Amino acid sequence: MTQPQAKNHTTQPEGQQRLSIAMLKERHDKYRHLASKSFVHTKSGESYQFLFTCFDEATNEVNAVYVLSAMPWLKFNRPIEEFLSKFHERGSV
Repeated sequence: MTQPQAKNHTTQPEGQQRLSIAMLKERHDKYRHLASKSFVHTKSGESYQFLFTCFDEATNEVNAVYVLSAMPWLKFNRPIEEFLSKFHERGSV
């Protein structure tokens, strides 16, 4: 009897290549200036702290990791482009 294969969560969708470390670093560096800055949610007005970027290994997508300033134990993760469309840097409006 054969054992079922374990699902590999790091496999790339068919036709998509894993990015090189150099490419990942380039994408990270593009958003490095945002680290530790305060952002305001455009609808709620709540203040958030941008922590760092991370990557979705399956899609190569760059994600923003951030916390609610009033409750820093609430950590969030969303695609960076979505984050930038829903938040603005405090003092930049």
